Amino acid sequence: RAQVLRTLTWLMGSLCRGIPAPALADVECCFDYFVQVVMGSDDAQMLYEALWGLCYLMDGASTEEQCSARAARMLSVGFAPGEAPSAAQTHPFLAQVV
Repeated sequence: RAQVLRTLTWLMGSLCRGIPAPALADVECCFDYFVQVVMGSDDAQMLYEALWGLCYLMDGASTEEQCSARAARMLSVGFAPGEAPSAAQTHPFLAQVV
């Protein structure tokens, strides 16, 4: 099972890269998966692939507006629409990565 999840994580990351980058609408669901891997896995290879996948997603933005939309999408994972952690606390995803 672990190898299947590693391969799936690698595959999803590969789908998020390329020139031109895929449209956000085509790969948006990958944010959820990659953040779940980072937050919930201790498998080094899966973490490696998930972080690269997030880099590919962020790198796919060609304008500041697209970059902001992708960053907002990444940080919204795990929260209901309009919900976010308070300013006084560190975002759970950022706390995990940094």
